[in-house]
Amino acid sequence: MHKRMSLATAGFWLLANCLLAQASQETQGEKSSLRGRVLDSRTNAPLIGANVVTIPRAAGAATNSNGEFTLKLSNKANLQSASFDSLRVTYLGYRPETVAIPSGGDDVTIKLEAVTLFFSETVITATRQAALRASLPAATELVEIESANVMQQNVGEALARSQSVFVKEYAGVSGLKTISLRGAGDGQVLVLQDGIRLNNPQNGGVDAGVLSLVGVDKIEIVRGNASAQYGSDAIGGVVHLRSISPPQGFSGSVQSSGGSFGTFNSRLQLGYGSSKWGTSAAVDRLVSDGDFAFEDGAKTKHRFNNGLQRREIFAKLLGNPFDDVQVNIVHRTGKTEQGVPGSLQIPSTVARQQDLNHLTSAGIEWHSSPLLQLSAQFSTERRDQRYDNPEFFIASRHRVASDIGVLQNRAHLGSTIDVILGAEIGNYRMSSTELGQPERTQRSAFIQTEWKPTVQRGNGIWQLVVIPSLRYDDYTDAGGRGSPKLALALNRHSTTRLKVHAGFGKSFRVPSMNDLWYEDQYFVGNPHLRPERGRELEGGLLYEFSRLGNWQLDLAAFRSRIDRLIVLTPDYSSLENLDNAKIHGVELSVAWRSNGDRLGWRAAYAYLSAKNDSPDSPNSGKDLVYRPRHKLDLQAQIDVRNFTISGSFQFVEKRFSNVENSASVPSYEIAHLSMSGRMNFGEFNFLLRGEVRNLFDKHYAVIDSYPMPGREYRASVELSTF
Repeated sequence: MHKRMSLATAGFWLLANCLLAQASQETQGEKSSLRGRVLDSRTNAPLIGANVVTIPRAAGAATNSNGEFTLKLSNKANLQSASFDSLRVTYLGYRPETVAIPSGGDDVTIKLEAVTLFFSETVITATRQAALRASLPAATELVEIESANVMQQNVGEALARSQSVFVKEYAGVSGLKTISLRGAGDGQVLVLQDGIRLNNPQNGGVDAGVLSLVGVDKIEIVRGNASAQYGSDAIGGVVHLRSISPPQGFSGSVQSSGGSFGTFNSRLQLGYGSSKWGTSAAVDRLVSDGDFAFEDGAKTKHRFNNGLQRREIFAKLLGNPFDDVQVNIVHRTGKTEQGVPGSLQIPSTVARQQDLNHLTSAGIEWHSSPLLQLSAQFSTERRDQRYDNPEFFIASRHRVASDIGVLQNRAHLGSTIDVILGAEIGNYRMSSTELGQPERTQRSAFIQTEWKPTVQRGNGIWQLVVIPSLRYDDYTDAGGRGSPKLALALNRHSTTRLKVHAGFGKSFRVPSMNDLWYEDQYFVGNPHLRPERGRELEGGLLYEFSRLGNWQLDLAAFRSRIDRLIVLTPDYSSLENLDNAKIHGVELSVAWRSNGDRLGWRAAYAYLSAKNDSPDSPNSGKDLVYRPRHKLDLQAQIDVRNFTISGSFQFVEKRFSNVENSASVPSYEIAHLSMSGRMNFGEFNFLLRGEVRNLFDKHYAVIDSYPMPGREYRASVELSTF
C-alpha cells in the first residue's frame, strides 16, 4: 500500500514541479496572451468548442467547457500590432462574428447569435471532455436540476423519468432506491460525482435515495457500456452528477419547504466568484416522518418506521492561479438516519440505519501546449454505516475507505486528432462485522483516440467522428480485464442538425466485497467468483430541425449480452457465476420547444427485452426480474409571464418478481403536477413553488411487498439574489 501511495504522491509532485516551472516562465518571459469568453447572445450560456482565430491568422484556440479561450502571442507588442487587429469567431449553428482586439490586452466577451434555436446541451461523460450532445457517438441524456420546476428530494427521484432508466423504489422517502439502465441491474451501472466513482465497493451499487441533490447542477446519463472509459461497473451505462459552478460576483439563496408525511426541508446556498477564483457552498437538512397509509386488498393499512433525517454539507473551490492552470476542490459530507420498515411479509418497527459519508476531491488541469494538456485528480471517501435490528439480534457496522488517483494527458495532434493517455490507481479497504478487513487494489491504464475530420458541402458541414478506446484494469482480488470499444458518428450541421452513430464495446463488473467475503449464520460469500462480462452493439440517430418551433427526434437500438452473472446458489446460502443474459431494446424520444422557450414537451418511450440465456438453466428464456418491457414518460411545461406550470405522466408495465416468472408486480401509471411563481424585488428574487405528486392517488408498488405512498403535496419558498 505504501508503494502505491508513494507512486501517486510522486505523480502529483511531478505535476506540481511542472506548474512551478510554468509559473516561472510566465513571470520571466515576455510571452503574452489574450483571454476571453464566447457566449450565446440570448441565454448567455457558454459555447463549448467555438473556434477563435486572429485576422490575419497567426494564432487560434477553441473555447473550453466554460466558453473561455486563451490566445498565446509571442510578445506584448502583438496586442497592439496592426497585423493582428481582429478576432474571427465561428460556431456551428451560430452566425460568425468578427470583433476588434481590445487595446491593452483586456479580456473580451463575444456573443454569437443562434441561426436557429437547437437543443444545445453539452455533456462531458461520453468522451472525457465537454462536447455537444448532438455530436457525440453515444446515446446520452441530460437532466437539469437547478432549472427544474419540481422539488426532487434525492437522485432517485431526479432519475425516475429518464429514458431507459428504471429506479427500483422500496417504498417511501427512506426506502432503498437502486438504478437499472438498459436492463443492467444495480452494481452494473456506474455512478460518478464530478468524475469520482460513487459505487460502494462493499456491495457494488449506489443507494440513489441517500444521494442528495445539494450542489448538483445537472445529471449526465450515457446509455450503453462505458468500461473502455471508466472500468468496472459500467455495463449498462454511466450516471454522472455534475456540481454547480461558482457564480460571477456574489449570490445567495435560502429555501424552506414542507409537505405530506411530515416532511420538512431547509437549504442555504452561497457563492462568490472573481476573475480568477470562485467558491460555492451549501447546507441542507431534510426531516420526514415518512409514515403513510396504503391499500392492501379491501383493507387500509399503515406503513411505519419510514422516517428519515438527512444533513448535507457541500463546498466547491474553483480557481485559475495562472492562465493555463485550473484548480478544483470539492467536499461533501452527508449524514443520514432512517428507519428500515422491511417488506410486508417481514415488517419491522425498530430496525434503524445510519450512514455517514465524507467525500473530498482535488483536481488540477494544466494546458501548457496542444501536446501537453495534463489533468490530475485525487479523491478520498470514507463511509460508515450502522444497521441495528433488535428483533433479530443484528448489530452490523461497515466502514469503507476509498482512495483513487487519476492522471491523464490530452494531446491535440493537428486540427482533427486528439489522443488521451491516462492511468488510474485505487485502494479500497473495509472494516466490517460481517466481512472482516478485506482490501482491494486497482491499477488501470487507458488510451483513447478521437479523429474528427470535417468538410463543407454546400450550406452544410459534415463531420466524421471515430473514437477507438481501450482500457486495462487489474484487481488484486479479481484479476485483469481489457475493455475495448469503437464508437462512430456522422454529423451534419446546417439549418438542421443530423447525427447517425454506432458503437461496439466490451464491459465488465468485478464482484463486490460482499459477493466475495460476506459471512453470517445464513450466508457465505464466494472468493472464487469471476467478473461479470458484457458486450454491446448499438446504433441510433438524432435529428433536430426548426418548423413551428424547434424539434428533436432521438432514436436508438441496442443488443447486449452479459455472461457469468453472479446469482444465488439453489439453497440461497452462497453465490456462483451461472447465468447469462440476452438483452435488446429500442429507445425513442420526441421533444419540442417553442421559439421563445415558453412552451415545451417531451415524450420518451423505451422497449426492453431482458431474458435469461443460460442453456442449462430451468429458467432459460424467462424474463429477468424487475425489467419492465415497456416504459413511457411524458413531460410538458408552459411559461406565462412569471409563472411556470409543468406536468409529467409515467407508465411502467408489469415486472416479474421471481426468476420462474410465476409472480409479477402489476403495471402502474402515475402523474405529477407542479406550479411556480417568480417575483423580483430589486436585487432579490422570490420563488414560490407547489407540487402534487401521484396526482390521482394511485395505489401501486414498484417492488413486490413494498407499497408506495399515495397522493403527496409539497410546497417551497425561496429567496435569492441575482
